[in-house]
Amino acid sequence: MIRVMAPSRLHFGLLQPTMGGETAASVRRFGGVGLMLASPGVTVTVTEAAEWSASGANAARAVGFARKMADYLAMGSSRAFHLAIESEVPEHVGLGSGTQLALAVGRAVAGAFGKPDLPTSIIGRVCERGRRSAIGIHGFDRGGLIVEVGKRQLDSISPLLGSYPLLDPWRIVLFLPRDSTPWHGQHERQAMDRVSQTPQSEQTTDRLCRMVLLELIPAALEGDLPAFGESVYAYNRKVGEAFAVVQGGLYSHPSIEQLVHWVRGQGVAGVGQSSWGPTVFAIVGSAEEAEWLCDRYQQAGAPGDRRLWVSAVYRPGSADWP
Repeated sequence: MIRVMAPSRLHFGLLQPTMGGETAASVRRFGGVGLMLASPGVTVTVTEAAEWSASGANAARAVGFARKMADYLAMGSSRAFHLAIESEVPEHVGLGSGTQLALAVGRAVAGAFGKPDLPTSIIGRVCERGRRSAIGIHGFDRGGLIVEVGKRQLDSISPLLGSYPLLDPWRIVLFLPRDSTPWHGQHERQAMDRVSQTPQSEQTTDRLCRMVLLELIPAALEGDLPAFGESVYAYNRKVGEAFAVVQGGLYSHPSIEQLVHWVRGQGVAGVGQSSWGPTVFAIVGSAEEAEWLCDRYQQAGAPGDRRLWVSAVYRPGSADWP
């Protein structure tokens, strides 16, 4: 039996979501910034079996990823496996559940075929992940703050600019919806098609790049939480301008904007929407501050459609991560 654990991720937003113009500055598409979370996470076990089977959440999808990997590693092989999904990342809430399931399954199957060190980028390609964002692929091995630069060929995986650790005590409070969101599947594809045809000025992309290189990354390296939080908040809202044509605003729902405003009102700078949402994140300096924020939210008469989750930043090899 082989067991693999995978983190989840936040996506702060794309650098270049539109088709852009014809100038050199617009050649690369997508790119972006995100943060890897220690929890919630995916845990998968793979055991040799007489026939393909799976148990747990997203069993059929997991088998699909596993069979793609088996075909890639040993075309025509008669080997089969049972997959057990022991823990999961909630689907369609902005935490990268599909990619992390694919990578966990792919890594486990590769290990079963005697290739435990198969590059994660290859697993991502085989499982057809990374179409727009490669943050989850790069972050699977590295953790921390992930910056990827975008790609010229749409069938490639966006190169990594860098991964940057955050201070160990920092925590992320997740305001997780209890129900799924429509921002996935065909709805997401249609929305992205519409966004991609909406011109984005080079000044907007330039501003986002400056935010990343001159604000986000330096604040992370210096452990400056107020500066880091303000940078994340501003970056997330700036990206939201490009998606307002399909979201109807800077966030995917008015309730998200209200929640962001409330968290900011508690003195927390780093707050925003992950990917399409509806998960809202808040970055605080310690577990005690996270507990305080959760208590404040509940005392304020928190709506029942959201639950709270507190996570550390994912760091491979840390004491709390096998």
